[in-house]
Amino acid sequence: MGKCGQTAEFFAPNPRLRILNLSYNRLDGDLPTNMAHSLEELVLSNNQFSGQVPVGLFRYKNLTLLDLSQNNLAGDVPDEFFKLFNLQTLLVTDNDLGGMIPCSLSSVTTLAHCAADHNNFSGSIPSGITKNVKVLDLSYNMLSGEIPSDLFLAPGLHTVDLTSNMLEGHIPQGFSRSLSRLQLGGNMLNGSIPSSIGDASSLSYLDLENNYLVGAIPLQVGKCNKLVLLNLASNELNGALRTEIGKLSSLSVLNLSQNSFAGAIPTSIGSLQYLTELDLADNELTGFIPTMPISLGPVLNLSHNHLSGSIPSDIGSLLVLQILDLSYNSLSGQIPSSLAAMPMLTQLVIY
Repeated sequence: MGKCGQTAEFFAPNPRLRILNLSYNRLDGDLPTNMAHSLEELVLSNNQFSGQVPVGLFRYKNLTLLDLSQNNLAGDVPDEFFKLFNLQTLLVTDNDLGGMIPCSLSSVTTLAHCAADHNNFSGSIPSGITKNVKVLDLSYNMLSGEIPSDLFLAPGLHTVDLTSNMLEGHIPQGFSRSLSRLQLGGNMLNGSIPSSIGDASSLSYLDLENNYLVGAIPLQVGKCNKLVLLNLASNELNGALRTEIGKLSSLSVLNLSQNSFAGAIPTSIGSLQYLTELDLADNELTGFIPTMPISLGPVLNLSHNHLSGSIPSDIGSLLVLQILDLSYNSLSGQIPSSLAAMPMLTQLVIY
């Protein structure tokens, strides 16, 4: 359908219509409610619809997919999702919706994917919301309060993204073995990283950056051997870096910067053959720079620590490294000539 600026007054009931996709147009005005009750998939994303989500939408009990993302919808969402007992996917990303997350979402036993990110939702996260959901994205809202104790426990849960809210309190104990992505960065969470994180044996992406987490990295993190990204930057974590990090054989990105980690960099990091980005800047690390995995690139940042000794000549073997920052340490000796031969290096900071 070509782009148009009409208000979608052409909608008319058609008992045979099962799928209606009008995405990426310029449809504006209120959301239509005079469509066929036979609809199973309604996609109105990337338009200019405004106003509130009408109660009339909840009459379409055959809906399995409802996509209203990237419009100008505002106001509270009616708490009547229990009427959509066939709904599998709900997408309302990038609107101006506010108020509380509807509690009735937890009663939709078929709901597998719920994305309400980039809105203005406030209040607490309803308990039981992940009871049946596999993917939950509530990032970039104004949600507050504590994370429900059951949020990460549901069998079949795959992804939870709560980035950039105002959540506080501790990260609850207990994680589903099916959980693959957990993103809690940019909140006000405190306390320690739960030791039960080791139960999340399928975890590939763990982002807890920019909170107020304290204590050491739990030993049980070493059980998460499918981790590709581990980002704990900008917290108040301390203690020694665990040698168990070397057990994370799939790790590609490791960011532990802006904490208070002390002691030596574990030599086990050198065994991470898929590691491409390592950021340990702004800690209290001491000792020598160990051998790094040759896969490193684009970034190796060890700045603002208390590292000593000479710069290892084998850093020159990091052929795909683009940024090397060793500044603000206590390094001595000469700069190895091998650094001048690094073919991809674009930024070298040593002072």
